[in-house]
Amino acid sequence: MILNLLDTPIEKLEYELDWKLLKSKLLNSQVHSPKTDVFANTDIFWHIDNYKVVNSQYTELDSYYEFVLPKVKEYALNHLKQPVNYNIKVKDSWVSRYNQDGFIKEHHHNEDTLVVGCYYLEKNENETNTEFRNNKHTDPWKEVHSKSFDIILFPFDMMHRSQKNNSNNERWLLTTNFSDITKSKI
Repeated sequence: MILNLLDTPIEKLEYELDWKLLKSKLLNSQVHSPKTDVFANTDIFWHIDNYKVVNSQYTELDSYYEFVLPKVKEYALNHLKQPVNYNIKVKDSWVSRYNQDGFIKEHHHNEDTLVVGCYYLEKNENETNTEFRNNKHTDPWKEVHSKSFDIILFPFDMMHRSQKNNSNNERWLLTTNFSDITKSKI
């Protein structure tokens, strides 16, 4: 589903994986400190860092990437007007666990990323959501409602933030930076 809330469309998809198994693996792996100061009360579990798999035990994500990569390429071609001969790969991938009151401050991603994917692994529909706006700081925020197994694709330079997790439940999210390796130096 294409959401035309802002200048550039946001795409919303659905995909279900074996979350119970992946979650047990995450809970038995190392928690990392966030690389930036945009996270608050949030734990990070790295999967891919700068095109290198740093935690190969998260095999449930293989089928997710098989599903989502063609969708990302189609989104980049049709909505971001990328050339036909681009080659999109997963540059970075991490799972965030938002504890109570956890959130992400307003930010956008680096220009070496083309598309950002947010995959909600565990989130109730009545919990708070991610908000987006155009790069002008005067534009109003647009909330995108989501639930477990929703995927949101958007361009790297779109400003976004999450509202505070206002529930007693943890919120789990997989974030992926998709990059065009024909433009990157890997």
